[in-house]
Amino acid sequence: MNNINYSLFRGALVFFCFFAFANVGSSTGPIINQYVSQYKNIAIAEMHRTGIPASIKIAQALLESDFGRSDLALTANNHFGIKCGGSWTGDTFYKEDDDRNEKGELIESCFRSYLSAEESFIAHSKFLSDTRKGYRYGFLFEYGSTDYHSWAHGLQKAGYATDPKYPHKLIKIIEDNELYLLDENVFGTSNTTAIAQTKSIQTKENNTIREEKPILVDKTQSENSFAKAEKEKKNTKRRYKSINGSRALVAMEGDTPELIAKQEKLSFKKLSIYNEYINTKDQVLYEGDIIFLKAKKKHFEGYKSRHRVREGETMQDIAQRYGIWLKELYRKNRMPQGSQALKGEQIVLNGLVKIKKRPKFKTESEYLNETQEFLFEGEDITMTN
Repeated sequence: MNNINYSLFRGALVFFCFFAFANVGSSTGPIINQYVSQYKNIAIAEMHRTGIPASIKIAQALLESDFGRSDLALTANNHFGIKCGGSWTGDTFYKEDDDRNEKGELIESCFRSYLSAEESFIAHSKFLSDTRKGYRYGFLFEYGSTDYHSWAHGLQKAGYATDPKYPHKLIKIIEDNELYLLDENVFGTSNTTAIAQTKSIQTKENNTIREEKPILVDKTQSENSFAKAEKEKKNTKRRYKSINGSRALVAMEGDTPELIAKQEKLSFKKLSIYNEYINTKDQVLYEGDIIFLKAKKKHFEGYKSRHRVREGETMQDIAQRYGIWLKELYRKNRMPQGSQALKGEQIVLNGLVKIKKRPKFKTESEYLNETQEFLFEGEDITMTN
């Protein structure tokens, strides 16, 4: 095929793909067409930035937001049913879902509320690509961004959803509506353009969502650049908290333990002692992380005596939330160091649990090396339709 004919053929193919996509979902109604048209750009942008197939992201959003019609999507711009979690400090939206109190009664669950639907799409990327969940979702990113079949089945394998038909539902939505065309990039969106679009949304939303590759203070940067970064942080109003009688702050985008230690006139050694998960000076800190500036306590001094483990919540998360030493939390609950309690289990914050009533847990080796069984049963991102 000569160059002229190839160019004509390629142009016809691209035109056909555009035309095909313009008629996506004709068999399933105009609602899907409208939804895809409205959010395909952010899905493609996030695919370029993180590797998550745009088809998978759109299909999940359609399925979990009832095609954008759920009260959570309409009122809170939350299209993936992401719950608050222990570190969320933004706006919230409450509705009954699957959380129950100590008596087993259904109670309202806390969901994250976003400034825009696009912000929710970025948060979904962050959830899956969070390095702290790498043991669970990391293998997904070994699949290509056009391999939506593997992604659909992999999400269920990783414990994202309990519905055994979840992968098939995603694949059906993708194939019935030809969403795979988004993954094939027939629209010609470049990496640079896509990433710029995501950054533009993040800036517009006052940086309420952290990028998956957060800005770090490089070890080799000059003293001048470090001083500049420190000055910029000082000009931004920090948020402080008193948790269980101990002073703490809420991490901001771009924070590192070294930067916080210098600003708060603490040694890095003390900061790492107060916060057991901090290991290195340039460690990645996420916006909303709780950083203790004073020593924590052996037990919780508040009115609450127990905590029910939420989806995706670790013992370290609970220790930070209540201002308790992690080793003391393990001791009170008679759990091995490094183990993780299962979702729904009751964690004792005061006193000492009886050995027969200690929480069910995964050992550290099971937690790190499990392949087909996963730590938290159920869905990390709850379906709301």
